[in-house]
Amino acid sequence: MSLTQSIAAVRSLGLVVIKTAKNTGINSHYASYADVWETLSPALASSSLSVGFLPGSTRKDNEAWVQSLTMEVSNGTDTQSVPFEVLFPEGNRGVNLTQRQGMAHTYGRRYALIDFFHIITGDDDDAQRLGQPERTNAAPTPAAQAHWSEFCFVPCFSHGSEEMQNTWTVLADPSDETGERVLGDLSPGAMAKVWTRYPNHPGLNAWRAELIDERNTKRITWEDAVRTYRTLNLPALFPQCSGEQLSNLAMALR
Repeated sequence: MSLTQSIAAVRSLGLVVIKTAKNTGINSHYASYADVWETLSPALASSSLSVGFLPGSTRKDNEAWVQSLTMEVSNGTDTQSVPFEVLFPEGNRGVNLTQRQGMAHTYGRRYALIDFFHIITGDDDDAQRLGQPERTNAAPTPAAQAHWSEFCFVPCFSHGSEEMQNTWTVLADPSDETGERVLGDLSPGAMAKVWTRYPNHPGLNAWRAELIDERNTKRITWEDAVRTYRTLNLPALFPQCSGEQLSNLAMALR
């Protein structure tokens, strides 16, 4: 099939994504990025489609930060690029700019997929009315021996910038036994508690690494960091940092 036909084939399925994530602030459920991706990925595979997102420029428009993104849909020979923009969410106490950017990326990717592929968000009853089986969504989980740099969304000292499933925003929250909640959905307070319980979780350490990059406004080299913060006993190479070292350095660069 042509690219247009492949996209039309996915849209014609009338996919229903089950809302498993909960917004405790307004006591409502919504479809997380993990929910959308799990529902959509089999249909993409059957139509030989791949989807990726490329971050573009970031600008400040009055008091709001705006991120440009481009969704690329390909069938291996042809590619359709869909540019769009997304606002950073309002900053709350304890949420820094990098975290707000991550939330904006997750939100933007989620709704770009929903809108482009005509996905319906609903519950199991909605899915069954459209002839689809009842399902339980689960967030992608990192490999047990994975290194945190594999999950970085923002390049940290030129180490790692994997997009899509390997970004921390769609990694399963290790404290959620159901596997439905993802790190990108956690509040800053909840994230802080998870950090103390899972010091070697690759997704959490990737977030620490991004905080280091965001806080490091002076753009010092890694050699400068090692020399400046001798008491932290930092390794010679940035990717060799442990979760504890990343956390301590993030605090030192605050």
